[in-house]
Amino acid sequence: MQTYLSQLDTPRSPFEDLVKADFPYRITDEDRPSKLEMARHLSDLGEFERAAMLAIELLEDDPHHRLLNRLVGTDLWVAGFRERGREVL
Repeated sequence: MQTYLSQLDTPRSPFEDLVKADFPYRITDEDRPSKLEMARHLSDLGEFERAAMLAIELLEDDPHHRLLNRLVGTDLWVAGFRERGREVL
């Protein structure tokens, strides 16, 4: 098993595979539900700053989306941007 794993390139994270890989399913700019799910997944992985940046991008089209605003505020707060997170929340 170790021999096999040593021959592989560094595996990509699941969220990178869906965006950059040559799989039949790839998240595109128009796929808002999948981007929202990816932001939630990033948050679950502890990638709070990246999750917040993705959610902020989604908020540009729908600034009053309650779930996105909550996600952005919480992720910014946990990532250390307490003032900005407090403003959003």
